[in-house]
Amino acid sequence: MARNTLNVPLAVQGESMPLQSPNQSEMPPVPMPSLPAQPSPVPPVLMPSGNAPVGDTPAGDGDDAGHRRIMPVLAAAVAIVALLAVGTFLFTRHQTMAMADTCRQEQDRLTGLAATLGRTMDTARDAAGTDASKLDDAATLTTLKTAIDGTATPDAAKLDCGADQPFRDLKANAERLKELADTAEKDNGRLAKAVDAVTASRDGKSLADSRKSLNGSIAKAESILAKARNNVTDRSTITALQTSIDNAKKVADSDSPSLNDVTRANRELTAAINKVNGSMTAKQNADRALQQRQQQAQQEQRAELQQQQSQSQSQSQSQSQSQGGTQQAGGIPNGAYSFVAPVGGARNSVSVVGNRATVTEGKSIVSPDRWTRTVYTISGSGPTYTFTASNGKTQTYTYDANAHTLTDSYGLVYQKVAG
Repeated sequence: MARNTLNVPLAVQGESMPLQSPNQSEMPPVPMPSLPAQPSPVPPVLMPSGNAPVGDTPAGDGDDAGHRRIMPVLAAAVAIVALLAVGTFLFTRHQTMAMADTCRQEQDRLTGLAATLGRTMDTARDAAGTDASKLDDAATLTTLKTAIDGTATPDAAKLDCGADQPFRDLKANAERLKELADTAEKDNGRLAKAVDAVTASRDGKSLADSRKSLNGSIAKAESILAKARNNVTDRSTITALQTSIDNAKKVADSDSPSLNDVTRANRELTAAINKVNGSMTAKQNADRALQQRQQQAQQEQRAELQQQQSQSQSQSQSQSQSQGGTQQAGGIPNGAYSFVAPVGGARNSVSVVGNRATVTEGKSIVSPDRWTRTVYTISGSGPTYTFTASNGKTQTYTYDANAHTLTDSYGLVYQKVAG
């Protein structure tokens, strides 16, 4: 008797297995699909249709053989699926981590730009408080205020860059952070430019005002210099002022001096002017004090001459009475005559009573205690008279009746003291 055989096909990727039986015609091969990238169900095992005759082979031997051939295929398929799943996970995780790094970089960039923008904003607000009258172009101030109103400081902390969120959320946050950072960078540049424009306008106005002030200081300094040349106690202040004037003129005549150069020249020139003024004031005070001392000395001398005149008159009267008559003064009117030398010089005096004269010499403001006093007898008929002392010393004096003066042999002129 003929034996019935049963061929069990196995589904293998890329192959087809025939299914035959003694009573069936040959079937066309059935193509099997390739394994997809995602896990798929285990391919089914095609079993023979109908009732297969049972031969001499035990019933369980065919099934065991088929199972043994299917198991390696199943294991390989599971391994492939597992590898694909792991690869997909690792690839997705890598993309997520890379996007998280990109997101954090944009976040750090935005944080830095926000800090810079904040500092620029503070500077801009300070510049916006500038008085428009102190600017060359007031429109720069309007532009700055408009830029301030249109600028906001972004907050980088509002967007999350944690790697535990979906890739698409990380990507959206990174793109938003980049957009905010680019905007902050543009706003910072726009604000800084507006601040620079206001600063330049203010400096231009300050430079023009400073140059005008410097020219005024130069004119003032030259006027003071002309008055102060012989009216200071310290001549070095005159030299310093002249040097400052020369330096200031160089700066003022420069085509493009800096504000610092003009300000420094003006400051140095003003300081030199103040020193000269101080020296002139000191000279005026010294002259005033000297004049007061001279007036006091003249008053003292006048009082002294009056006292000498009174004494001489008393002596003359005594002598006239003892001689029984009055001796004439040879044409020189009785009175006190005084000579005051220039500053620090001697103060000499001649007191005439009758034919006697008392001469005081050498008394000075510098050395008021160094002086000599000599009594002379007058002889002669004028206008030149001889004064003879008891020790034989003689001096000659010429009397000018019109000027009421006595001139000694040294050319010193003695003016008659009123009173």
